[in-house]
Amino acid sequence: MDELKQLEQQFPNFHYTACVSGSDNTNHHHCHGRASSVALTNHPNLSGWQVFLCGNADMVKETKRKAFLAKASMRDIFVDAF
Repeated sequence: MDELKQLEQQFPNFHYTACVSGSDNTNHHHCHGRASSVALTNHPNLSGWQVFLCGNADMVKETKRKAFLAKASMRDIFVDAF
């Protein structure tokens, strides 16, 4: 986490938000929910953004669709489903 926070401070176009998708609501330093939902809530308009997705194939497919609906260009959405 520390390295990602340093990258966020160093690069204005890099954003890092820690999130927990489980039921542990005791840590107030993290957002709660799936990373894709948190990201799209924090950034509802992805026009002009590059979006990089990786992970579970179903999650990647659904998030790609949501990113496109949030105005990301298909040529700017990069996926690696596994």
